[in-house]
Amino acid sequence: MEKPDQAPIIMVVDDTPANLGLLEGVLQRRGYRVRAFLSGLRALAAAEVEQPSLILMDVAMPDMDGFEVCRMFKARPDLAHIPIIFITVLEGTEDKVTAFRSGGVDFITKPFQADELCSRVRAHLSISARQSRLEAHNAVLDAMVARRTSELAEANQRLALLDEAKGAVIRMITRELRTPLYGVLGIGELLIDEKGAAAEAGELTDLYQQSCRRLMGIIENAELIAEVDLKAGASVHTPVGLRQALSDATADVLADRPGAEVRPHLDLPDSVEFMGDAHLVRQAFRALIRTAVDLSPTGSPVQVRCSDRGNAVVVEVESHGHSLAPDAQVAMGTMLCAPAADVAPSGFWLDPAVAHRILTVFGASVSIRALEPDGALFVARLRTAPALEHSVDPAPAPGA
Repeated sequence: MEKPDQAPIIMVVDDTPANLGLLEGVLQRRGYRVRAFLSGLRALAAAEVEQPSLILMDVAMPDMDGFEVCRMFKARPDLAHIPIIFITVLEGTEDKVTAFRSGGVDFITKPFQADELCSRVRAHLSISARQSRLEAHNAVLDAMVARRTSELAEANQRLALLDEAKGAVIRMITRELRTPLYGVLGIGELLIDEKGAAAEAGELTDLYQQSCRRLMGIIENAELIAEVDLKAGASVHTPVGLRQALSDATADVLADRPGAEVRPHLDLPDSVEFMGDAHLVRQAFRALIRTAVDLSPTGSPVQVRCSDRGNAVVVEVESHGHSLAPDAQVAMGTMLCAPAADVAPSGFWLDPAVAHRILTVFGASVSIRALEPDGALFVARLRTAPALEHSVDPAPAPGA
């Protein structure tokens, strides 16, 4: 049972003293604290000092009726939550509608039964208490969400700064490496030239050129990763002709790997486009084709196929000759992708990871899987420009 000084405060407003006395007696016997007023304005002024838990309001009062007093309470943000029950001799439907429209929560006609009145008071006090607890709980949740949102925003800002710093460091390192590296490569060429026609000169030259390609490939891939991260947040992408991008990428690989054989089957009109960055998309295709070439022994051609699937284009790069490590498919996007032990190492095998990073930034799906008895199949599924405008999610790539 509540202590007297903790019991709910019931405000009673009626212009008839006898009615006030009757209501006050009924409510006090039920343990409520009662504040009685003969006018609505006095009740409003008193509520500003000590807020009641509930108000019993007469309707027919001189100067200002109960409906208008109720509207004044509801117009005050600090008092609007207080439930108001009207007590009146009025019984018409229109009067009840007016009571609810003015902000009342219930309507009791005179003469009333004490038990009925107290039951309704208890019910609305309970509803009001639950509403207050709900609002307090929501306020706590809102504060938690706001705090968490602020923390996430700060974390994202820190990550953005770290990404920017990482990109700047990578660009600086690769730029600084190029100058001494060119010097080392130049000296190496002079030393090999001095060997002349010695028997071991041919083997040395092949090894040297392979090492040069590996070093330059690592630097180029590092620069590409920095460039991709820089452009990942850019919202503006331009249409890229897929047939042209694949043709250019194939030409790049053949120029870099003179002994390679690449057979393109580009069943695709020139009008098919992909939303992205032309330079980066070309580099991604070059990386996939170059990886396939590195997995193919001399004389084993690499197949590059491209087909239009309606709202998407599927690009497949297939090689035969060497196997993939069992975890290559899982590790493709983590820069840990590696060939099986029977394949001579070719750098850090950054090419597949770079291609994966570039294409996924532009909404494509990329996968790699081993072929039986040997070989590898790289599959990229790209949304074409019209489908991208309708925000169609790419379907999983075959074998993914």
